[in-house]
Amino acid sequence: MKKYLPLFLSTLAVLNVPGQQQKYLRDNLQLSLGKSFHGSGDLNGIFFSSEYGHYFKRRLEISGNVSSTIHHGAFTLLISAPYGNYDASFRYVTAGLQAGGKIGFAILRS
Repeated sequence: MKKYLPLFLSTLAVLNVPGQQQKYLRDNLQLSLGKSFHGSGDLNGIFFSSEYGHYFKRRLEISGNVSSTIHHGAFTLLISAPYGNYDASFRYVTAGLQAGGKIGFAILRS
């Protein structure tokens, strides 16, 4: 996972770099992808977020978003028995999905 982190960060930077826009662009889309640390940082995982916004007045925007995370971990338990060794580790996955919306006011919009 560590060798892919620069790729994730560069992709995230490219997706969030603003470019030249048309005058009073009405719609926008934001995508985010990154590494996530759940709780006290003991559950490693990834997150994904997508947000779509639409200006219905010059300074008023309504937007909706969907975000998701997935984390995984394991408690290692190796058992040696007379008939052989086996792995009895406890593996777990936790995931979440959330959606939301907002109405925003742009103080400086140019």
